[in-house]
Amino acid sequence: MQLRDYQNLAISNVRKSFQAKHRSVLLTLPTGAGKTIIFSQITKLAKLKGSNVLILVHRKELIDQAGDKLTKADVKYGIIAAGHKESNNNVQVASVQTLINRLNNPNQYDLIIIDEAHHAVANSWRKIFDFYKSAIKLGVTATPMRMTGAGLGEIFDNLIIGSTIPELVEQGYLAEHEVYAPPNNLNLDKIKTIRGDFSQKEVENELNKVDIVGDAVENYRRLGQNKPAIAFCISVKHGQYVTDKFKQAGYTAELISGSMNSDDRKTLVDNFKNGKVQILVSIDVVSEGFDVEGCYVAILLRPTQSEALYLQQVGRVLRPEHNKIAIVLDHVGNTKRHGFVDEYREFDLYQTAKTKRKGVLAPSVETCQKCFAVYKPQPICPVCGHKRESFKREITYEDGELVKMKKDLLLDEGDPIIEKSTGTKFYFYAWSDDIKKVGFRFNLKDGVPFAKCFTEQQWKEFTSENLHNIFSNDTDHKRKTKTDIFLKLHHLAKINIDDIAVIRNEQLNRRKKEEWQCNTLKDWLKLAKKRGHKPFWAKKRWELRKQKYKNTNKRKHRKNLNSFGDGIHIERVTPQRIKVLNLFDDLDFEGYLNAEEVHKKLLELKSTVSLATIYRTLKILVEMNLLVDKEDTNGKRIYKKR
Repeated sequence: MQLRDYQNLAISNVRKSFQAKHRSVLLTLPTGAGKTIIFSQITKLAKLKGSNVLILVHRKELIDQAGDKLTKADVKYGIIAAGHKESNNNVQVASVQTLINRLNNPNQYDLIIIDEAHHAVANSWRKIFDFYKSAIKLGVTATPMRMTGAGLGEIFDNLIIGSTIPELVEQGYLAEHEVYAPPNNLNLDKIKTIRGDFSQKEVENELNKVDIVGDAVENYRRLGQNKPAIAFCISVKHGQYVTDKFKQAGYTAELISGSMNSDDRKTLVDNFKNGKVQILVSIDVVSEGFDVEGCYVAILLRPTQSEALYLQQVGRVLRPEHNKIAIVLDHVGNTKRHGFVDEYREFDLYQTAKTKRKGVLAPSVETCQKCFAVYKPQPICPVCGHKRESFKREITYEDGELVKMKKDLLLDEGDPIIEKSTGTKFYFYAWSDDIKKVGFRFNLKDGVPFAKCFTEQQWKEFTSENLHNIFSNDTDHKRKTKTDIFLKLHHLAKINIDDIAVIRNEQLNRRKKEEWQCNTLKDWLKLAKKRGHKPFWAKKRWELRKQKYKNTNKRKHRKNLNSFGDGIHIERVTPQRIKVLNLFDDLDFEGYLNAEEVHKKLLELKSTVSLATIYRTLKILVEMNLLVDKEDTNGKRIYKKR
């Protein structure tokens, strides 16, 4: 079996990860990248070394799919599933539902491979992992997250990115695609969220109120060009309605759901592959793990808050063919909710669940008013050539409205934005009326504040000089001086406040990276100051980080159970003590001082903290290595700046 370069590299990285003593590795590649081929080759290599391998799947179709790839790799295997006889092969492909009732020898397997590993957090899977404790684990998935968006760090200890959708599209291993999002009247604002996604019952009721199926049939006729399509629906009832509508329009459409007999599902998929069925209407079946070839069109009729589900669904139509351009007909706004499927995404084993983030704009997505194509903001539609009318909204120049607009954008230095009128990418530096930023002064003649932004090249130069890094070894004064010089040599762009679209994914990833650099309370306080937050924000974030490490229950994090960063106890940090920390740089230490003398100096700075707070805070500063302490001749502790 001839492997592609990125597949060989993925296998090599998995091997290196196990050699580095990781015992539970997660490999992620996009849908259609050949994950089954990769783990079949890993199985073959493990078998050659005499290892026993267990491959875990959760659907019968995945047993057949894994078996097909193992056969092509010349690997003999047995199957542990209802209706199959047990065998003594070194390699076993097992249904989770069957294996959980046949656990007998805890040392039977050396390697466990988990297909569609985002399901591995379920109790049934965990029971198997707990039984085979001595085996190392390899999980493979296209979406390394739960339905809620939370990471999988409680199961896996290392994440390997095998490849990404943009890379594979560029190399021709995945197809390019176009997205069309016709307008609809869906109102999901009051829909409840259950386990990370919209309430199925409430969404179904909303879909009944707003008939988008008729539009779906018409747009498939107009844009889908009668090519093989998969329609994703919310329930069997909804799916049956969609199926009937397509049949009434003269198409061969069939409903496929998880409640059907597996043989019936296989027959439907085979009929779809050979052209007997034009449209496959799916309810939670074809969205993951199905190797469906020849599909050109994805019809999204199920709104979802789950980015993982969205990526799995659209990924079904990206398998490449000669001159193929896949079509996504998004009738429920999932593209605007999650961004384009071929955007770069950064995954993390310990990422938190996604919640509704007020004030954060949706991904930078624009819809052509003529053909309803969806694209990244630019003045001319790349599909039909329609030129968007460029107009500027007349703003009432009231302070309250402008402040609200700025708060809604939530921009911080380095945030990526798009100028909507031109489609050009910039990086935010500061608002023109923000007097806290060097190089900007409030100008009463300017009626509306605008954003001063770096071009992509300027931002690259700015970051190469490390001027964006508040955690660098440079003092604040030195970094400020260097920034002054840079701004004098470079003319920054001016972007009107109403012409800004935030690139949300990049913004969140950048901020997440910045927060992961915070190792001590002092780091968090620096970040709070940069973002304009109060010190309490830093304390709260620090506590949340501490709690997050507790929940992982991993040995490498156990040292943080009682302390974090430089060994400072979280429970000893209060707003009053943070106030002392903020005033610390302003204190004039002349040699050694005792606590009473420090208290006196703080009173001179008009601080009202108590002496007891001073004692405890000085101890914190010693632990942070910002002070040295010793006993004086009277046995009192005295302190001096390092």
